[in-house]
Amino acid sequence: MFNATRFKTLMLREWLQNRWTWLIAAGSLPALVLLITPFGEVQLPKELPVTLVALGVLCATALVAALIAWVTTLFTASGLARRDVQDRSIEFWLSLPSQHGEHVGAQYLMHGFVFPVGALFLGLAAGVVLMPLLLLKWQGFSVLGAVDWAWVLARLLPLVALSVLALAAVALWLAPVVFTIMAASAWVKRLALPLLIVVGALLANLPQTAVHVRAFVGQWAELAGTPLDGVVRVFATLAVPQAEMNGSDLVPMQPMAFMTELARDLATPQFAVGLLLTAVSIYLLIVKRRSNG
Repeated sequence: MFNATRFKTLMLREWLQNRWTWLIAAGSLPALVLLITPFGEVQLPKELPVTLVALGVLCATALVAALIAWVTTLFTASGLARRDVQDRSIEFWLSLPSQHGEHVGAQYLMHGFVFPVGALFLGLAAGVVLMPLLLLKWQGFSVLGAVDWAWVLARLLPLVALSVLALAAVALWLAPVVFTIMAASAWVKRLALPLLIVVGALLANLPQTAVHVRAFVGQWAELAGTPLDGVVRVFATLAVPQAEMNGSDLVPMQPMAFMTELARDLATPQFAVGLLLTAVSIYLLIVKRRSNG
């Protein structure tokens, strides 16, 4: 039976084992930018409103850090399923009154959601330091007094909240990718990624299925990218006057429309197939964990 305290312990274990990798991955780019900013030049159009630039820097550093976190999760997914077997800690964990599903769930919750959200806030904190430096390099000390900080805060808070919601949606959409990699890695070890690439290439090139597979995967990829694309569109809606958006390719979106779109996308065949693939992959992971014990 599920136990909340035990589940929290498993989540804490993921943090203790991965915290330095996560901190380095999420903080490396902001730290690099902070280091080179005093020695570089900031060239932006003088007509840009300084308040908009301030908000843009904060949002950009936060979202970039979250994206780096997700790339890190995808790159490390192949090793997650075999970690307990490689260090033989699986014997200890299987001796505890915990369920295999709790291990898998805690692992993905930390790597697929908590890590990106933590990176989002780490990037936001870096942006708080980086943004004044960029403004100073751009137009000098006088520019800081021209920033409407209340305007920035009033738009930053809902954007951060929507970004967390978007990352939750991304975690749902990318679950089949991560769990498929993990399941394949658990069963065929280092051959997992080459095998998945070969299978994907075959499905995409079979005459009977090529068109349908490509169309389906293309729609899935578009839907998986919708949450973060929506955040950018909401940012444009909240931060840029409508008159300045006329003629641009960016379609504005209100926050409520953003949330409605996220919910609507979960009712698509692409999400249902992804959910099925996730369930099958988790089952294969659990079967392998039991055999390793």
